[in-house]
Amino acid sequence: MNFESCAVIMNKSYTLLCSFLVVLSSLAGCLANTENTSTEQQFDESRITDLENLLEQKNEEISGLKVLTIEYRTDLSNTDLSNIDLSDTDLSHSNLSGVNFSNTNLSYLDLTEADLSFANLNNTRLIGANLVGVRTFEVYNCETAILPSSWFCRSGILVGPTVNLSGANLSGLGLSDMNFHNGNFSGTNFSQATLSGGHFYSANLQGSDLSYAHLDSAYLNSAFLHNANLQNSNLRYAQMFGADLTGSDFTNAILTETDMRNTTMTGVIWSNTTCPDGTNSDENGGTCENNIIEPDHVDWD
Repeated sequence: MNFESCAVIMNKSYTLLCSFLVVLSSLAGCLANTENTSTEQQFDESRITDLENLLEQKNEEISGLKVLTIEYRTDLSNTDLSNIDLSDTDLSHSNLSGVNFSNTNLSYLDLTEADLSFANLNNTRLIGANLVGVRTFEVYNCETAILPSSWFCRSGILVGPTVNLSGANLSGLGLSDMNFHNGNFSGTNFSQATLSGGHFYSANLQGSDLSYAHLDSAYLNSAFLHNANLQNSNLRYAQMFGADLTGSDFTNAILTETDMRNTTMTGVIWSNTTCPDGTNSDENGGTCENNIIEPDHVDWD
């Protein structure tokens, strides 16, 4: 093989080698691009996940701030709080009159001495809520609310122990056997109401109007009845053991077999009153204080 032939072969080999290197270089570029694209995609997906988690965290913080805002506001009157979960929130001593609580979860909520007058309680959940001293006059749709035990809805009024219905007009309502113990009924109008068998243990009935009310077999032990109007009321078989009756008016009242032992009777008005022993106050020197008996029916329920 001469020199020229060798040169031709070497040139061909070099050309092939160059071509091969070009192809290899292209493949390497493609592979690099693929790896870069994959890495960028993974980075984007990771960043999206981080942003979603951050958004969720911020939403939770916003919800928490909303609850805190509610907790520290005392006047929420006429606010729309429907379809919200406010369980375990503190709304004690708040003005919640006219608030829309429709379909709201108020379970285990602290409503101590809050004002719920004219609130909408349509399908409101109040299981376990603290209702001590809550004001509940003229609430709407309370018959659909899920209430704690011992609480009931009667004629647009939430009724239960420790309720605050001071100054409310409950005239003529049927509220037999209701649990009103430790409630605040100062200045409340109960005239002509049916309260038979009602539980008023230690209730504040100062200045209340109980004229013509049916209080037969009611429990008024240790109740505070300063200056209460009990004219023409029926208290037959009622229990008033230890009640404070200072200044109360029992004109024409029926107290047959009423337990009035240990009561405070300073300034009580007796006029044509049927005393616990069945006699008339007018025949007893204008009083029933000396005609108190221990009834046979006493029930400390």
